Amino acid sequence: MNLLSEKYSQEKILVELQQEFACKGYVKLPSLLNSEAFSFLQAEVKRLEQFVTKRNFTMPGYETPRLMSILGGRRILQESLTLWSLYSNYEVVKLIQAIIGGKIYPCLHGDEFMIMNCLLSNQATHGWHLDDTAYVLTLIFEAPPVENGGLVEFVQGWREWCSSIGAAPEEKIKPAVEKARAENLIQVKHHLPGDAYLLRADQCLHRVTELVRENICRVAVSLAYEATPDPKYGFTATRLYSEI
Repeated sequence: MNLLSEKYSQEKILVELQQEFACKGYVKLPSLLNSEAFSFLQAEVKRLEQFVTKRNFTMPGYETPRLMSILGGRRILQESLTLWSLYSNYEVVKLIQAIIGGKIYPCLHGDEFMIMNCLLSNQATHGWHLDDTAYVLTLIFEAPPVENGGLVEFVQGWREWCSSIGAAPEEKIKPAVEKARAENLIQVKHHLPGDAYLLRADQCLHRVTELVRENICRVAVSLAYEATPDPKYGFTATRLYSEI
């Protein structure tokens, strides 16, 4: 049985996704997994919530909040070979390479290659940042209605735009973000449980907006891949996802 929904093997769909990704650095992938696979993995992700670690701090440099619960790649590998097996799944890798129109390489960061991010309370958020990794496929397992937050916001070509206005792309970015919002450069996306999206995460500044009430949640698993076989990593992923 195939892992992915049948439509993602159709050439016409793949061509459209490749064109959209090349233009926007983002594509939405509704109902990426077939229904049986999604239900099975959703239950597994729910089981893994017992192992998450709470985070509540401001990320140095960006000066943006991290109020969330996380599970990094090392712990996922310890607790769930089932979920871990998604990372190198042939269908998943083939789809990503079809969308980007090129080859991907494994993320070599032990915590960041696969992460589980949970927003579980009012005001929970994953603040603005760029990733070290080039391509991030995020699968949504739980998500609130659009009016309750948990939305993905991103600014395409963030570094280039910051250069054009004389702003630092990774240092105290709030004024630059406010200017980007005033100029309607921030794209906003809502995702339902079962949706996924692929983001050029090292080029698009992005965040997940705050949840705005209690008794709702957003739970996602992200798979990170590289554009080069010899990537370099900063400190932010280790700061967020390491259990040491």
